[in-house]
Amino acid sequence: MRANKSILSLSLTSAVLAVSLMAKTAGPIEPQLENRALHRWANLIVAQPRSHRDAIVKIGAPLAPVLVDKLQQCQDSENPLLQNLLAKLHQEAPAMLQRFLPEPMSNELRTLNAIRALAYLGPPAAGATRALIPFLQDERFASDAAHALASIGPEAKDAMPALVAALDDQVPWAATALANMGSTAASAIPALGRARANAIEEGSGWFRREVEKALERIRTGASTVERRGGIGERNPPVEP
Repeated sequence: MRANKSILSLSLTSAVLAVSLMAKTAGPIEPQLENRALHRWANLIVAQPRSHRDAIVKIGAPLAPVLVDKLQQCQDSENPLLQNLLAKLHQEAPAMLQRFLPEPMSNELRTLNAIRALAYLGPPAAGATRALIPFLQDERFASDAAHALASIGPEAKDAMPALVAALDDQVPWAATALANMGSTAASAIPALGRARANAIEEGSGWFRREVEKALERIRTGASTVERRGGIGERNPPVEP
């Protein structure tokens, strides 16, 4: 009996020590919105950013690093075989089970949605600027990345060289992102001038108009953040 009591006491002591250790190492409590933890909101947002625009705005800046992590995860876990397996599982599952299974989604779409969520976040997503820059070089994501940088505004100045390079490919929103930096982007005026000349020769009308408006805004020092509904909306990101 005494042996059993000793074992029980030792077990309780170990449990208390384990809980104490977990409490000390758990770190700060994760922010919550409407009784839902930030990482859970991030999963919902990456699945359907447009449907969660209000939540994106309410969460604000703390959401930016979480979305950047999502971008990195998408790049690190690209596995077409796994994606195909999940899609097949979803299609062949009984109807009663399908509603409990997450919709299959490619890493490409997850990446697009994370970038679009940063665009909805706007200036509070400034910390994601460097993470967005590489996507300007990928035609699958370039226009969405430029739009996110345009939404961030003047704080996206680190992306200026990459945005200037994107003008050569007539990436939508690249000129607007530069214009949203105001006079800070004055060094980009020669590149915008070349982009305008190229657009007149062989480009589309919407790109030329976007560049012309960007030139005007930079020369006048206007740095009002132009987002959805402005120049470039002719080629907006398309969400499912």
